[in-house]
Amino acid sequence: QNMKPNHQILLAILAIILTSAAHANSGAWSGESTKPFWKNWGLTFNGGFTSYFGDLSIYDTDPANKLKFESKPAMGLQMTKFFSDEIGLSGQFLYGGLKSQYNEKLSFDTDFIEYNAQLRVDVLNLVFRNNNTGLGVVAFGGIGHMIFNSVKYTLVEGRTTSSTHRASSPEFVYFLGGGIDYTLSNRFSVNLDASVRQAQNDRIDNEVRKDNFDFYSLVNVGVTYHIHRLFGKAKRGNIYRSGVRIANR
Repeated sequence: QNMKPNHQILLAILAIILTSAAHANSGAWSGESTKPFWKNWGLTFNGGFTSYFGDLSIYDTDPANKLKFESKPAMGLQMTKFFSDEIGLSGQFLYGGLKSQYNEKLSFDTDFIEYNAQLRVDVLNLVFRNNNTGLGVVAFGGIGHMIFNSVKYTLVEGRTTSSTHRASSPEFVYFLGGGIDYTLSNRFSVNLDASVRQAQNDRIDNEVRKDNFDFYSLVNVGVTYHIHRLFGKAKRGNIYRSGVRIANR
């Protein structure tokens, strides 16, 4: 039986993430005397907004009204393993929401949680191998699951009725994005990320039309605390971060 094209995309992204992580882990730690897995992590707290693109969106080309009428706040927590100053692998937990007032008779409101795995590649460091500016330009992609609750409101003959759809199981989501980050100190950096995500579901807005899937975007800013070693006392050596390598800390 043939897989749907979107399932092939999901599997391709997963294969790229696992292959890249394995390759980075095998060669990025020359000269380290202890287990590399426990070194060079980052914990990121981020906040921003998620925006809806789907059957009931009407402001797709109007950023100001998209933010005002079809977006909701989002916040997340992300843990990243930096294999080198070019490659990191992250796990993220995200809480967000989507909404739209399609017309005076039809609107919806959705809340969701998402958890995902993502590969992050610092493009600037790939091009400029001796980049010590502290600035990183990052491309990333990943896959995950989302669980959502959507309420659609319909006005009929002066009376508003609501219908609710709760996802009975986690839905696949895949995404691509980019961002910039900047090192503030040996322990802290800041970042700005933007991504486009597709859910493998057409019920995020509780409205099924055209037999296609809904999209949403995430724009967020974050602060990362860099953990040089998860366990034990850190030894002197290179510290890697996506964006800069700080030597002999």
